[in-house]
Amino acid sequence: MFDKSFIDSCLAGDALLDDIEDYIEYWHENDSDLELNEFLGMTLDEYAEWIKTGEDMVLRDIIEARNVSIPYCNYATMTPDVRMAARSYKRDVIEQIKNRRNVAQ
Repeated sequence: MFDKSFIDSCLAGDALLDDIEDYIEYWHENDSDLELNEFLGMTLDEYAEWIKTGEDMVLRDIIEARNVSIPYCNYATMTPDVRMAARSYKRDVIEQIKNRRNVAQ
């Protein structure tokens, strides 16, 4: 279970958000040359944001940002519509989101 970081395990479908506690416990109980954020697979900024809030939503956003290859600091400032577009690989979905935003303005 601990052959990959928590983030990488989530991306591979091998871990759930609740499993982070197991990773932290393992890190505390075993010798590691890695800092906790590195062991979890987070950058210092991602780790700081998660520690600050302690919310699963931040973990989900960190994982999703990695999934779509967008730095978390950029992903966190996106509106929900832009996040949806970033997750979509279908051009028609992106166009629908853009059209909804233009109508709302």
